[in-house]
Amino acid sequence: MSPDINGATTANVVINQQLLVAAGTLTSAGVDLSEYVGIVKVIAAATQRSGSNTVALSVLSCPTSGGTYTAVALPTFAAVTSASGTSTVQTANLDTRASDMHRYVQFKALTASITATFDLAVVFIGEKQVQ
Repeated sequence: MSPDINGATTANVVINQQLLVAAGTLTSAGVDLSEYVGIVKVIAAATQRSGSNTVALSVLSCPTSGGTYTAVALPTFAAVTSASGTSTVQTANLDTRASDMHRYVQFKALTASITATFDLAVVFIGEKQVQ
């Protein structure tokens, strides 16, 4: 984590968990983008720990932290399909100015697997506006 000139954190770990077989879906807490400007870099990593299946990653957005989150058009991530022990890292740009981007975002991981588990991490890095 590196601070900006006001001491605010400019990198956030959004998800750092294991997606369990029984869960199927893992959704992060809402992240407030109101202080970020322009493009935010999103880094998503997935490691398949057991089984063989697919996990899909997506970005959701909402005007309020407790509201109903809906999928945004960009960024997109390729589904992670691999055998046990395989890791994948993807990066994407999230534009805080996009028309379907609201103040809060969540990151969602979804698998239809009944036999696989995944270790997941999502980090985003961006510039905060100077006030």
